[in-house]
Amino acid sequence: MKTRTILLALLCSCATTTGFAQLRLGGKIGMNVATLKGSYGTGEAAKQKIGFHAGLRAEYPLGEASKLALAGELLFSTQGLITDSSNLQNDGNGNFSYRETRNTYSLNYINLPVFLKYQVLEQLSIEGGPQFGYAISGEIKTEITNTENPAQNQTYTQDALKAGYRLNGTTLQPYPKTIKPLDIGLNFGATYDFSDKVFAQLHYYFGLNDIDARTPASYSPSNPNYFFTTQTYTLRSSVFQVSLGYRFM
Repeated sequence: MKTRTILLALLCSCATTTGFAQLRLGGKIGMNVATLKGSYGTGEAAKQKIGFHAGLRAEYPLGEASKLALAGELLFSTQGLITDSSNLQNDGNGNFSYRETRNTYSLNYINLPVFLKYQVLEQLSIEGGPQFGYAISGEIKTEITNTENPAQNQTYTQDALKAGYRLNGTTLQPYPKTIKPLDIGLNFGATYDFSDKVFAQLHYYFGLNDIDARTPASYSPSNPNYFFTTQTYTLRSSVFQVSLGYRFM
């Protein structure tokens, strides 16, 4: 009985050692070019927001001679969107000016992409799979500029992940929750190995679920100070990533 137990323990130890020997671990860092695709407020034009990502990557080959491997990453990623709009203002005395508004969505995610990787050439692989993201923090910064009346210029911020109040001039205004934290989608791209240790990647992620939390129930038309109007918003993540990585195992 003791002999069987020892043999079983040795077999498990060898299997575990072999598995860990095949596992490749590394880190990566890079640039994001992000936006939120969908419908925005009336007159809003969307622009991409530059951010970054950084984290860990693991790869496990599916057989010694196979060109297939499983890969997973755990990343901190800054994403979001910039929208610009302008409208003509009349002060009631026949004086007109342009009021320009910029909204900057700054969203910080923990992302977990899982890939099936295929080696196309000796140094080039393609990969794709699902990604699960969770927004751990976020804010919306609003900058208002009046071309003729600088006294109307103002800047304020609000939490994107929960409802609250923000100060607009001297008025305290409520706002609804803007962004749902859970973001699920697909991520695909390519990896180029400069050496056994150093690699570069190009990925594109697109969200499959609407992360906008604003619904008709979010609004309060009876409140004259309520910030948002009842416009329809549908927002889904879209991120291009360029990365540089290093395998330390």
